[in-house]
Amino acid sequence: MAQVPLVVGLGVRNSIVSALLGKGSEKFNYLHRFLGRSIFVASTLHVAPYLHKYAIDDDFVAQLGKPVISTGCFGYIALILISLSSIPVIRRKAFQFFQISHWIGMVILLVSLSVHVPICLPFTLSSLSLYFLDLLLRLLFKTQNAFLGTPAVLLPLSDGLTTLLEIPSLTTGWRAGQHVYVRVFHPGMGLGKMWESHPFTIASAGAEGEGDGEPLRVFVKSVKRGWTERLFGFASDGEVGTGEDRMRFGGAKGGRRCRVLVEGPYGGTGNILFSSFSSVLLVSGGSGITFSLAQALSLQSKALLGLVRARSIDLVWIFQSEASLQAFMPYLLPLLNNASSNKTASSFKALKINLHIYITRPSSQFAYDPSLSTTLLPAHDHLYIHTGRPNLSDLVNAKVEEAAMEAKRLNGRGVNPCGLGIGACGPQGLVRSLRNVVGGLKGERMGEVGGVEVVTEAFGV
Repeated sequence: MAQVPLVVGLGVRNSIVSALLGKGSEKFNYLHRFLGRSIFVASTLHVAPYLHKYAIDDDFVAQLGKPVISTGCFGYIALILISLSSIPVIRRKAFQFFQISHWIGMVILLVSLSVHVPICLPFTLSSLSLYFLDLLLRLLFKTQNAFLGTPAVLLPLSDGLTTLLEIPSLTTGWRAGQHVYVRVFHPGMGLGKMWESHPFTIASAGAEGEGDGEPLRVFVKSVKRGWTERLFGFASDGEVGTGEDRMRFGGAKGGRRCRVLVEGPYGGTGNILFSSFSSVLLVSGGSGITFSLAQALSLQSKALLGLVRARSIDLVWIFQSEASLQAFMPYLLPLLNNASSNKTASSFKALKINLHIYITRPSSQFAYDPSLSTTLLPAHDHLYIHTGRPNLSDLVNAKVEEAAMEAKRLNGRGVNPCGLGIGACGPQGLVRSLRNVVGGLKGERMGEVGGVEVVTEAFGV
């Protein structure tokens, strides 16, 4: 049972390991799961011989009358509850059941262990100390206006699936790639769902230097029969903002103002800084665009301060329907427009952003003509829209070739190249495929460009 404090320490959001290594606790969740399963296996090996012995002697009921046996059974049942609810398919399909089962199971397990074997008391107390320390840190240092909440705007986007949550009063305090936990504490969410908190990647860039940052912004994609679907319905039932505001937010009707509890930020890219690379490639699938959008906006702001090595970055977004394009384009266009205006807005070099959009299941009516400029899809030299899925190998190899050319330019000036930084966020299949492509690159080629670093964020729990 000495492993229990380790499991708790790796499972809390403010873990010691995260503080020491500078990475979010989600990066170490595989260790949390591994140790938890090892505890279950070890406990089963401990319980099975006793059950076998009691079955042969036919005195199991009599043995249950002993506190040491009954508390041991309660603790093992709690472990079964935790383990069953942690099965990946159950965890994904019924996440709230998984969370509640974890909480109830841990309480029963720790109490039962303390009575079952008194020598376990120090381990249970240390586990509880780690958990309550995490709660205290979250309440005092990680939650904005923990008792009153923070004013926010909820707006449904025109794709009928996505809710924009924007907090105007928060414009700094996070790094690109970090996420926050959001709880919409409003009766309109329903008695059960108003208590739920869910993590979302921040899609805006905080203030860099002395400039004003964008408001904290997250995009919440609706999933049937879940908290996100209720949030979209709740936002759609209201009416906030002028017609001009709604066009800025994707052209949808509805919207609400309410108070939310925002906890974070957590996670991030750790010690990997995209601004330090000579070349950058950002690949997103579906709602993973929030990760790449925040990175691109942050690099764009830092470029004005002369803090970005790369002269250009490529952002690739892969999604199913053009409805997503209509909803998100108001947030993507500033990347292109600001890249053009930066040439005169700063004494430092402009950062060119190439936006590659791939629509995998376009409707038969969809057609894009780069020579025709519209409000939604203006003609732009660095906007490329395709139908179908991209060839990830071609994308990576083309970027490596570009990075090699940049390396030759730097070498000619006596400067060492600083490598290629690749960021990916999306479904696990996309992230896995991209890693495989990068893993297949030749070592000599990677050495020419100064190395290749990959940062990935995959959907799923």
